[in-house]
Amino acid sequence: MAERKQALAAIAGVTSVGRSADARALESLRRDGVVALPSDLKVDAAPANRSLLAARGIGDLVAWSGGLYEPPAKIRDR
Repeated sequence: MAERKQALAAIAGVTSVGRSADARALESLRRDGVVALPSDLKVDAAPANRSLLAARGIGDLVAWSGGLYEPPAKIRDR
């Protein structure tokens, strides 16, 4: 369970969970193949932008989940 929490923190970005990530734990998870960052996969993140995303909005995510995903009101498509 602890490793799962560390893995989630490692990829959670600037969220409160992500800010709790431990750099040494991240390196260990990467070494063990539990977590892979774009650079580990030889992916150049520089050209990434919204046009490369499959979902064009929250509505797409709701539809693709078959209604299982219910986003908070503050981030729903207008």
